[in-house]
Amino acid sequence: MLDVLCCALGGVILILMAMSVEATTAKMDASLATIESDDATRRLADAAEQLAKAETARAELELRAQESAAAAGAALRDAQAAREQAGLDAALAAKVAAERDQAAERLSATNERLTAAEAETADLRRRFDELKATSESAQRDLERRARESADAAEGARRDAETARSQAEQDAALAASLSAERNDLNRRLTVLLESERNRLDEAGGDAETAALIGLKGRFEKVAFLFDTSTSMDAGNQTINPEHLDLLKRWVTGLKSSEFTLIRFSSAVATLEGGMLAKNRDNVARARQFIDSFAPHGGTETRAALEAAFKLDADTIILFTDGAPDDGGNEVESAMQDVLDYAREQCAGGKAVINVVGIGDMLYSDRRFHDFLLRLAGENKGAFIGR
Repeated sequence: MLDVLCCALGGVILILMAMSVEATTAKMDASLATIESDDATRRLADAAEQLAKAETARAELELRAQESAAAAGAALRDAQAAREQAGLDAALAAKVAAERDQAAERLSATNERLTAAEAETADLRRRFDELKATSESAQRDLERRARESADAAEGARRDAETARSQAEQDAALAASLSAERNDLNRRLTVLLESERNRLDEAGGDAETAALIGLKGRFEKVAFLFDTSTSMDAGNQTINPEHLDLLKRWVTGLKSSEFTLIRFSSAVATLEGGMLAKNRDNVARARQFIDSFAPHGGTETRAALEAAFKLDADTIILFTDGAPDDGGNEVESAMQDVLDYAREQCAGGKAVINVVGIGDMLYSDRRFHDFLLRLAGENKGAFIGR
């Protein structure tokens, strides 16, 4: 751009010089008219010469002016081209700058995404490490549980073997007890039939108790009959044979006084408590027996307490031998009954006879042994039914 301006300035200077030469020529022409004649030729020649030089100079100046003008035009075109190029360059620069800014924005966005991706990758790696640690821990836990399960399975297998062996022993014992029960039932049936015939013939003499094996003074007799759920023979009824046995003994067993106590989860005593042994009271007792129905638990101790409160000296307990007094565990309940009975019968104050009836007696040896102890420890007899 500076070169163009310099060329234009040179052209202007040449034009000014040409104008100065013309002015000088005019002055010289004017001076020639006043020159003296003797000098006219010389001066004219000089002037012609100077004019020729001036013409030559003017021609040169014009040529230079033309060249300068051409150069100025070229410079102007170059300047215009340069200006246009500059505009293009500026537009290109703006475009480049815009693209650069866009590229910078894209790069920034890319960097942000890269940073986010790196953070996400780090989080994924952390979670992977956590999952790996959890998986390893779970694997160890599974292996431990597998070992424990294997040990438990082995223990269960041993327990099953023990249970099977025990079940076989229990089955053998149950079979033995069942055979024993059947034999006792057969023998007792024969005995009772015989004794019933004797009672029918004798009308209830004083030797009846001795004949059927019971023990006691038989002055105040308390009959205790178990009506718990375990005595259910089906359809909410008690085995008629058991009730018939109780009726025959209440009727035929000779005593001064007697009472009848039904017990399950609660205790019910024949109305009037300890009653004189006569036909009317026996009839009332038989009607009371007809109302018996199985339900509830087995409050054996409560039944004994009711009998001792009536000062019974001879107790005849009909039961299948499974007490659950006060909700206690069976073992605890049985021991509680034994301790209480022993205390009340101490010194021969009373005798407890036990008649074992029902299937429960023969399903668990503990109940059988409990009734044997209850009778034996209190000077009474045990009769299996």
